[in-house]
Amino acid sequence: MIIIKIILIAVICSIVAVTVRQVKPEFLPFIQIASLLILLTVSFGSIQVILEKLSVITDSADSFITESVFTLFKVLAIALATRLASEICKDNGNSSVALCTELAGKIMIIVMCFPLVEVIFELSLRFIE
Repeated sequence: MIIIKIILIAVICSIVAVTVRQVKPEFLPFIQIASLLILLTVSFGSIQVILEKLSVITDSADSFITESVFTLFKVLAIALATRLASEICKDNGNSSVALCTELAGKIMIIVMCFPLVEVIFELSLRFIE
């Protein structure tokens, strides 16, 4: 099972990070980023399955639903990426950089959602008329 691999890799990476923190703390961010890349690579197979299912769903849907689903996944990707970057910054004692990263991610999410809000607003106005 893939989740067992991910858990084992995460535990091993955590042990390596704790060890490196005691010996050479300046290398810790590189260990964290390498761990992140390894875990993302392992889980990429599951992401491929999700994208295939998403493709099947959107092939039979109209353009609004297709655009909505892709926007939803873009927003999810932005949220996950900013969260990961923020946590790495917090782990390394850069809480102000972490806060700015989270803020930038939230702003990007709002910008990504504006087209959907416009379409929903237009549909609401049509229903009222």
